[in-house]
Amino acid sequence: MRDRPAINLAQYHKKRESKGVAVYSTWYYDEAEKEYEPCLVVIRSDLKGKPGLIPLGSAYAYDDPKRGHKHLLTMSKLFNAGMMRADTMADVHHVADLIHGSLLDLIVMPPRPEELKKAVADAVMVDKNTGREQHAVIME
Repeated sequence: MRDRPAINLAQYHKKRESKGVAVYSTWYYDEAEKEYEPCLVVIRSDLKGKPGLIPLGSAYAYDDPKRGHKHLLTMSKLFNAGMMRADTMADVHHVADLIHGSLLDLIVMPPRPEELKKAVADAVMVDKNTGREQHAVIME
């Protein structure tokens, strides 16, 4: 069970929006690795439908001219369907264009800023020998 959401769209680095589709440059929380990874989230502007996620580690597949951008188009079609948009060539191309235009934003995105992290606990450590106390704040 997750102790935090995988994605928080209230915290993002950059947002592109066009014709009812938004692409957020944000951070995905990898539960297995216990760390944040930059990613793109493709979702309808009204936040309805299923979001599409593109982690930094797979960004290369979306800009592969050797395969004729096949992966970009395949995933754009899937993301478009998940957003409950019309299955037209124009709509799929629009999603693909937004994704392709956001790839550089993803690649140069900084790590998740410290100010977005929140305190989850206070800790007090006491040395048994000296009685000296050391205080710390545990951040998420």
